[in-house]
Amino acid sequence: MNTLPYELWLPIFDSFDLKQKLACSLVCKQWYSVLTTYGILYKTIRIVDNSTRFQRLLEFFRDHPNLAKTVIRLDLQECEITSPVCIELPILFPCVRLLRFVQDEQFGYEFSKVNRRLDPIEFQTQVQKWKQLESVQEHNVCFSSLTAALLTCTQPYLHTISLNYHTLAAPYHHSYWGPLLLDRKRTLLNSLVHAPCLRTLTLYHLHLTLEDMETIHQYAPQLDTLRLVHIRLKKQREPLRPVQHTRSIKTCSLQHGPRSNHVMILAWLEYVYAKYTHLSHLEVTCDITHDAFEACLLKTVSKFNQLISYNTNLCLFTQAMADTMHVSQLTLHALPHDHLLETQLTHLANSQHQRQSLQHLSLVLSPQSYALTHFVGLGQCQQLTRLDIQSASSSVDLAILYYVASDAPQLKTLYLPRLVVHQRPIELRSVSPLALRHLNIEDCLVQDPNQVKIFNRLLGFITHQCHQLYRFQFNLNLKSCLVPSNDPSFVYSLCFDFTHCPVQQVEINTENKRLYCINQVYYVKGPQWNKIPPVHPTKYHTTLINYSF
Repeated sequence: MNTLPYELWLPIFDSFDLKQKLACSLVCKQWYSVLTTYGILYKTIRIVDNSTRFQRLLEFFRDHPNLAKTVIRLDLQECEITSPVCIELPILFPCVRLLRFVQDEQFGYEFSKVNRRLDPIEFQTQVQKWKQLESVQEHNVCFSSLTAALLTCTQPYLHTISLNYHTLAAPYHHSYWGPLLLDRKRTLLNSLVHAPCLRTLTLYHLHLTLEDMETIHQYAPQLDTLRLVHIRLKKQREPLRPVQHTRSIKTCSLQHGPRSNHVMILAWLEYVYAKYTHLSHLEVTCDITHDAFEACLLKTVSKFNQLISYNTNLCLFTQAMADTMHVSQLTLHALPHDHLLETQLTHLANSQHQRQSLQHLSLVLSPQSYALTHFVGLGQCQQLTRLDIQSASSSVDLAILYYVASDAPQLKTLYLPRLVVHQRPIELRSVSPLALRHLNIEDCLVQDPNQVKIFNRLLGFITHQCHQLYRFQFNLNLKSCLVPSNDPSFVYSLCFDFTHCPVQQVEINTENKRLYCINQVYYVKGPQWNKIPPVHPTKYHTTLINYSF
């Protein structure tokens, strides 16, 4: 690695966490010099649920103020930060551009109590010393927060804000809390005027009216992305002016409102239809089968001919929707009555518009989708080059790789979710040469010799048809057991055969640590116990993975 030019070192070092960077700095003077000279040793500080470590870090940077000035990204989650320490952060880390601040619920109330004893003017004055902020993400129980103080003066570079205040989700009709929460909400929305470059705004747990939406657009005219999560929306009948600058709207989980779901969703869709003129991304999360909802959704979608992506969660993608839209990005969710996505994929294949325009398809699977064995009509989507398959709640059979390759050989990029190798045999029939250039297997579980054989046979069959594969990424599940406990001398070897591929980038991860990231292909003869060369001398790993190129 020492023979590589520095410009190749920097992204590698920058991808490590602080502990790994410190380990690298101890390897040799040359590595330490690169890490310190280019200011990337402490460029990112991320501490999660560790107040003791946070206190030690503060003491270190108090003694080394020059190093503190190199911190660009500051991510503090559940570190029990008190108000006096909070106002010290801008002084200690003046060059922070990306800030993430998360208080847990228990300490959040303690933070509020301590904050009452702090002069709010002093708090605002100290926090406003951050003048280079570009992005702020705050998740706090209480409203007396960093972002509220930051936005009392101009933040010239701030372009992204994400705010999650639990207290603002309290009932507004309460005799005491209601007026107070309304005042805090108005203060927050009005303060957006102090972020003239704001382009992305994400709001959680708010009671919004369409009048509030108008306020947001009035004080943030450059806004192009607005995400509303767990919002309680009230309907309004007044006519609305078109807004020229908003292009991406994402709405999630509106079911927590005082009215029924369909009333709030319809109010929001009516607002979108009347208000926006250049919408390019639309996402709706609801579980409605109401006819009025589909009619309103179709009317809204048909207005935006330049719509790029559409994501509907928990509601069926109907044939009428498929025939109406001309989107290049589409997300479909498995539903209780369509857990194999057969109905929605059939609608997609029957739509001439989608066959000609769809380029990127995402499928979100349910626990019942593990038996998904075919993808109806994807081969007819001539422009489809990327397929992302997601499954947050369950694993999917590795055989899905074969079925995707059989039905959609034109794909160039394929992302697969958590995979397991089932014992049932797979009949591998010949497939057309694949156009695949990037294959990413997010997580794969292999637990016994039979599964190893199935894995090697299936992956080898696919890679032999990938004559354009350029990048391969693979994560081995932590629970994978490739060495039998009763015979440690016998090794089960996973084989990755790229003989027929012009592969240039191979990345294999296990134990949540990057093992291998190369730009050249190494040739290894025969199945044997191999030690993969470490990324740097401080990381030594023995792997049971066999490479044959």
